[in-house]
Amino acid sequence: MKKIKKETKSESLSLVILKIIGLSVAVTAASIISPPFLYLLVKGYLKYKLKGKYTRLEIQKSLVYLRRKKFIAYKNDNPAGKIILTTLGKKKLKRIQFHQIQITKSTWDGRWRFLFFDISESYRAERHLFRKKLQAMGFYHFQRSVFVTPYECENEIGTLKMILGLESSVYIVTADRFAGDKKLLKEFDLKKLKT
Repeated sequence: MKKIKKETKSESLSLVILKIIGLSVAVTAASIISPPFLYLLVKGYLKYKLKGKYTRLEIQKSLVYLRRKKFIAYKNDNPAGKIILTTLGKKKLKRIQFHQIQITKSTWDGRWRFLFFDISESYRAERHLFRKKLQAMGFYHFQRSVFVTPYECENEIGTLKMILGLESSVYIVTADRFAGDKKLLKEFDLKKLKT
């Protein structure tokens, strides 16, 4: 059996910093932010979200780690300058986002979400990842390129499509109960609703 490596406090901090840099890039539509601003942003986020007590030294060590891994760089190679999220850093961030996407199981509203896709052969690797992720998220493989879930999933699938570059190849259709959905009820362990 494969052992799952437990994330250390410094690794967790490094991922948080990477996400914040990525978020700052998305929010400001620019790829550079200043280290003092980053420190304040990280500290505020950690206090609010993680209730962690990270020192300036711990944050600086995480920045050194991210730079050594080539996820970030400093403009003009000056550590006192601005931080740039590298191409490798953007890929790492996408992988993190990809693995964190999950569907929240809630009370069933009596409707099915059918996901159809027609992904071209030139996106073969993405298609394979997409199928694997759908199965990991709990979708039922209904037919060759059709998966189904009873739970709302539009936001999660939208994010997944964006990460994999499949925006024009994936469709969701919401349907009411239909004759023959008893197998799906059993598959998802849902209580039969009155029709």
